[in-house]
Amino acid sequence: MNGRGNAPFKFLVRPVTTVNAAQAELGKMFEDEMRSSLAGMKLSSPISAILILPGIIDSSIVVPPDNYVGYQKRDNSSSVGIGIDFTLWQRSSELEKLALLADNIRSSLSNIQRRYLVDEDRERLHLAVDKVQALLASRLLN
Repeated sequence: MNGRGNAPFKFLVRPVTTVNAAQAELGKMFEDEMRSSLAGMKLSSPISAILILPGIIDSSIVVPPDNYVGYQKRDNSSSVGIGIDFTLWQRSSELEKLALLADNIRSSLSNIQRRYLVDEDRERLHLAVDKVQALLASRLLN
């Protein structure tokens, strides 16, 4: 049994960037579509939320933070911050940025400990990421 009761599972994608990062609204779009994909999905993991913090940081401005995975007992959530190469991001097309973001989210999910995110739920979330990436890619191509 999870520790959420009947509360909905929250999935947030909030890129952390320097001011010069050419950031489309991909993070917000991804989060919105994940929310739709997860609606009604029953997860058995004990955490109630996952916060993904992809770092897109220009190291000529500030030293990028180290990658991390954390668990917040107070709100029963996990947060993951994994960097995306800034130079690669800057020179990528929107479709390539979407792929970089989706890969970052999958990697973030894979780094959450099993005691917080059970394997079955992790696989379901990976499939949802795949679905959202395909959906957003089709929108970007049209």
